[in-house]
Amino acid sequence: MKKNKILGIIITLGILAAIVMALQKFGEPSALYLRGNVKIAENVKAFVGEPKALFITVFDANAQGGRPLAVYHQRFSGAVTNDQFSFVLTPETLQIMGQRAMGEGGPTLPELLFVKARIDQDGLGGPDQSGDLVGFLENVALGSDGVELVVNTRIN
Repeated sequence: MKKNKILGIIITLGILAAIVMALQKFGEPSALYLRGNVKIAENVKAFVGEPKALFITVFDANAQGGRPLAVYHQRFSGAVTNDQFSFVLTPETLQIMGQRAMGEGGPTLPELLFVKARIDQDGLGGPDQSGDLVGFLENVALGSDGVELVVNTRIN
């Protein structure tokens, strides 16, 4: 009887400790890599139509022509009626290219970024294709808030 009580107390304390640890982890704010808006420029608004996705791709600003480090992907359904989309890039919202997830021992982003937005007509990753709309922003500091990325070029 006494052994069962002690065992019950130990199990209860273990469960409480696990709950406290989980709450602490979920209570931690996630690292902010970038936050801002993608805006569609007047010169390309007529070409937006019914795109399938928005991709925001992050590169190392110091690696000229280097591979993408990470990508954010937002799907659309139907015609796009907004000319602005907000985004928040964190370890949870970015897909790391060919590597394990960011944070918890994963890779980190460089301090200076080259950022590309693409309003994609087919929704598939990969290189720009005819009809896609793109915009770029150079030398963006990691952790920037209020970034404005203007989509102003149509791929032919």
